[in-house]
Amino acid sequence: MADINVGTLRLALARYPDDADLIALVDELAAANADFRERWPQHPVMQFGSGTKVFDHLTVRRMALQHEQLRLVADVTLVVNVYSAAPGSIDAQRFAALG
Repeated sequence: MADINVGTLRLALARYPDDADLIALVDELAAANADFRERWPQHPVMQFGSGTKVFDHLTVRRMALQHEQLRLVADVTLVVNVYSAAPGSIDAQRFAALG
C-alpha cells in the first residue's frame, strides 16, 4: 500500500505541478518519514481502481474490504472510493460495527 500511496501522490503532483499544498505535503512527508524518502526518488506513478485493502483498526481489529474507485464523468479529478465486505463475513460484521 505504501508504494500505491506514494505513486498516487506522484500522479496528483504530475497533474498539478504548481499546487503549493501538494508540494508542501511532499516536503513534509520527506522531512518526517525515511520510508517516504526512500520511495519518492523511485518515481512511482500509480492509479488503482479496485481490489482488496486490509485495515488494522484500533476498535474492530483487522478487516479486509473490497474497494472500487469511481471517477466522475463531469470532472475526472473527482473520485469516489467505495468500500464493502462480503455479506455475512466477519469483515462485514466489523465494518458494520464502525457505523
